[in-house]
Amino acid sequence: MDEIKTAITPLIIIIIMILFLPSCAAKGTTESSELPTEMYQQTVEIKKTSAEIKKELGIPMKLVKTNSKIKLVKLMEKCKTQKAKLKKSYPDESSINYNKYKKIIDKELIRIIKIYKKYKAQYKEIVHFEKCAKDYPIATKIWKYLRKCGFNNYICAGILGNIMTECGGQTFDIQATLYDGGCYGICQWTRRWYPSVWGQDLDYQLKFLKKTMPDEFNNYGSRYYRGFNYKAFCNLQNEQSAAYAFAKCYERCASQYYAIRATNAIKAYKYFAWN
Repeated sequence: MDEIKTAITPLIIIIIMILFLPSCAAKGTTESSELPTEMYQQTVEIKKTSAEIKKELGIPMKLVKTNSKIKLVKLMEKCKTQKAKLKKSYPDESSINYNKYKKIIDKELIRIIKIYKKYKAQYKEIVHFEKCAKDYPIATKIWKYLRKCGFNNYICAGILGNIMTECGGQTFDIQATLYDGGCYGICQWTRRWYPSVWGQDLDYQLKFLKKTMPDEFNNYGSRYYRGFNYKAFCNLQNEQSAAYAFAKCYERCASQYYAIRATNAIKAYKYFAWN
């Protein structure tokens, strides 16, 4: 009997191992495979370059040049949308990229505000001059031409203040082709000294005015003060001073007409220099 027991015991052990070890092995495999996932799975944050962040955020926003009111409205809306988007784009403060994101976004927000203000100012300017052109088309055309030539608002007002006296009856109702006592046009040029401008339309007169101003001021600047010239005239920062200088050096009119031209310049500045 002892011999039989001795023979059976190893057999029983083998059967038990066959029945139970596979399930234990499978269980052990599952537990061991789950353990690293729970303990070691992490999200590794990658450090980004400034270029990558800008590309991700779609910056910088480009400044678009246009004279269309409809397009300017759309561009202003685009600024608002981009501004709102960027404000939501700051990462968590624990992010290794937080400082870089913050610096880039803050700088772009300031830039977008400036762009928005430019669009808004341009829109207001277009609306303003549409009204001016409707009320006083010739005076508006003169003003816009002078501004396009690079003159500041004070110089434009000073010149227009003189033109209002020459052919506008002290108003913005400019008579660009007025003949009066041997004189013609917006500056009442005499035929003897300025024959080429006689009978010409407003466009020609404006070009003629621009062309002749440098020599007139350089030659007659001393009538305003010693050493005064065209460059000094262009740098004036007061509409009344510009009106007096233009009256003395370009128009060279009688002194009793200086004051009214300065008064007209104030009116012109208030009406046209909207900003």
